[in-house]
Amino acid sequence: MIETKSTVVKSNVLVVKDSYGNAFAPYLSNNYREVHIIDPRYWIGSLSDYVREHSIEDVIFVNNADINLYDVYDETLRKVF
Repeated sequence: MIETKSTVVKSNVLVVKDSYGNAFAPYLSNNYREVHIIDPRYWIGSLSDYVREHSIEDVIFVNNADINLYDVYDETLRKVF
């Protein structure tokens, strides 16, 4: 998680990403109080529970074009939808 010191921005974001999202997440720090980052290839849990627990308002998916090759993404998204 990236936590900023901004007092203006009050919302939190979750970035669901593979390695292509590594460079993207820090750019969100000017626009969100907390930037949470999950890589489903290495994380087990429910995204919807995580979103509720951390008061996340926005979810951004940043992935490579071959995302369909990762079975774990299918399993993770099924837990959400």
